[in-house]
Amino acid sequence: LGEQVVASGAPVLERYGVSDDDAFAVGLTCGGILDVFVEKVSRETFPELGEIADDVEAGRAVLDALLATLETGKLHAQVAADLRDALQGWQGWLAENAGRGNQAANRRQAASLIGKYLADPKSVTLRKLPPIPPGAPI
Repeated sequence: LGEQVVASGAPVLERYGVSDDDAFAVGLTCGGILDVFVEKVSRETFPELGEIADDVEAGRAVLDALLATLETGKLHAQVAADLRDALQGWQGWLAENAGRGNQAANRRQAASLIGKYLADPKSVTLRKLPPIPPGAPI
């Protein structure tokens, strides 16, 4: 889908559906419908792109999005519990596999943030999530 949008330049909204039976078969808690919007962006049309790319490369954007999603309180209780368990596992993995240089510093920082959040969510000030790109259906 992404390659199609890059080639044509035209945004695409694609709907994917998964039945409960198919979801359970692969370990998901439920099926459902997921709408995916893909739009070609550049630094001209989306000036925050460079900052977001840096965050993604450092792993910050994914962690921020997960914690912000938990903070909404809108997740099903079991999904929130599963996400907290996954974060705890991720925290351990990051601590054990820090690596070297900038990667090590980023992983240690992420592990620390996860630990603080899981111990006391109110002790962590979450960064504001990036704005939604122009034209995205919301």
